[in-house]
Amino acid sequence: MHRIGTMKTLSSKDVKSSMVSIGFECLDRELFDPARCYDLLGASGVKHARVQTGWSKCEKEKGVYDFGWLDGIVDSLLARGVQPWFNVGFGNPLYMENLPNPTGVGCVPLYYGEEAVAAWARFACALAEHYRDRITEYEIWNESDIAHFWVPGEPDGARYAELIALTGAQIRRAQPDARIGACTSSAEETDFAYLDRLAAGLHPGELDFFCLHRYTVFPEKGWAGRVEATRAVFERHGHRLSYWMGEGGYPSWFPKGHWMHPRPDNPGSERQQAVYQLRRYFQDAALGLERSSFFQMVDMWQKPYQKASEVLSRPAAQGVLNGITYTPKRAYDTLGRLANLLSGDVAPLRAYAECSLTDATRCEEVSIQTFALRRGDQMLFAYYLPTDIQDECGMREGFSLRVYPLDAGVAPMAEPVLADLFTGEVFSAGIAMQDGCLRAQGLPIAEYPLVLCDRSMLEMI
Repeated sequence: MHRIGTMKTLSSKDVKSSMVSIGFECLDRELFDPARCYDLLGASGVKHARVQTGWSKCEKEKGVYDFGWLDGIVDSLLARGVQPWFNVGFGNPLYMENLPNPTGVGCVPLYYGEEAVAAWARFACALAEHYRDRITEYEIWNESDIAHFWVPGEPDGARYAELIALTGAQIRRAQPDARIGACTSSAEETDFAYLDRLAAGLHPGELDFFCLHRYTVFPEKGWAGRVEATRAVFERHGHRLSYWMGEGGYPSWFPKGHWMHPRPDNPGSERQQAVYQLRRYFQDAALGLERSSFFQMVDMWQKPYQKASEVLSRPAAQGVLNGITYTPKRAYDTLGRLANLLSGDVAPLRAYAECSLTDATRCEEVSIQTFALRRGDQMLFAYYLPTDIQDECGMREGFSLRVYPLDAGVAPMAEPVLADLFTGEVFSAGIAMQDGCLRAQGLPIAEYPLVLCDRSMLEMI
């Protein structure tokens, strides 16, 4: 192969649209300094940011709303070309007694009496009234299906539907064009009966989008099945929604005994975090998810992380920026490349792919992951070998493929190139288009996606 350049990262202002989002959560608890993040985020090309609204931080005196802290976040993001979307929660000690934490994290107003419910409804309406010219998307509550964020009751899909209906009606009262969303943790133990009760408890039209969250050591494990099953449950009840990866990521460092169960002798690395991220984004794009948000902007090390009834003194290093120096990690660079490549009108493309790998075991060869996408009328084709991320396997040689696009309206690649999103390097690589078929031999294959596309799709240095 011949190296012909390096991918250029466009700013968020220069990217018109993209599925790529970043987690900008937990500022209601002041877990990082957003002022040190804005310029780096704006330079990355990332187009969206998930922001939590923090009822207890907005209303510290009954009936008096102070959105100043949230205005600063929203306006700073918008000024840099990043569109915020809201996660609306949590509780408020003004109306709720005996909370397990001072900010009401995870504490659901439905369980704290009529005054709390009425106050929550007023807050939701006031929030939408204040932000109706700046925010369009409102996700109601966070991870309602796990006990950490559904206090003091047991997680219950029907009660979550009740909260969504109440809150969404108040938001749309102030902002009729608002898009209303919901989310679950999508943990492996989440019962689909929970989703069924949730979907049954809502009328079609009350929800516009649904966010699945995902934290695993392997991004491929059960993910496609989880997404498709979730779609099926909601469709069975007459809902026609868009689906998002709303929150998920992989740390560059794990504390001992972390709940994701990495290998105990392997605390993680920046490489592992970036490899996971690249693999997950192509999984999400190939599943047709409208948006995918990576958790989180920066390691939340400014002060202890307060959950509903648990405090983490030094949580896993989930950020794409270092939590002490606020300097970029490798995952910051890869996220920017993803934001540029997966920009515009990106959708799954039906294609038939034949692949082979020299000296591969039969298990390796059958496990190769391939993804065909279209951006407008142009094709992107990505592939990788899903090795254990903690092994940091690197690159192998001897990969060959033939790809037949099956959907009409796909332009042939005039000048096919291979892009390495981990390093940013772009290569010409003996790739040919013959009779609508993409053919290549002797390519490298990595533990993360390498991408074949037309040179015109990339801005290069």
